[in-house]
Amino acid sequence: MAGAAADSRRAPGPCGHGASSAGVACRRVIDAANGSLGAWLGRRNSFSRNEVDRLAVVAALRSHEVVDPFAVENAWFELLLPSLQLVVTDRMPVALRARAACMLDRLHLGHDERVVRQRREWYRMYQEGELTLDGLTKKAPLIAAAVRKQEAR
Repeated sequence: MAGAAADSRRAPGPCGHGASSAGVACRRVIDAANGSLGAWLGRRNSFSRNEVDRLAVVAALRSHEVVDPFAVENAWFELLLPSLQLVVTDRMPVALRARAACMLDRLHLGHDERVVRQRREWYRMYQEGELTLDGLTKKAPLIAAAVRKQEAR
């Protein structure tokens, strides 16, 4: 019983919840990004638990600061070549653009070197023939979409 009472008195976590659920809301956002946005970023299932915990603490985004990952449409974000930066497109509803830009910035998904480095590796593998365009589509769909767009010009 003493343990249960101690749990209810813990300091708030990064999302304002008690420490027993510290970062739960943030982790849900990051986990959703890992599956949904992560696929678009070419990082599907590649966030380690330590990265998730670090991002949950560093980002500490509130629900009004993120775009619901289950509502996001593929055309809302795109990667720019050759920089491999993730940007919000004009197809995203105007009401969500500021929130999306904030999310990309706070989660370091837009142009952070650590993320771009991973994208650059997928792109290099494609350029050097280690990955086909179909393989790139499976591993990094937004990079593949950017390549298709570039080839169509």
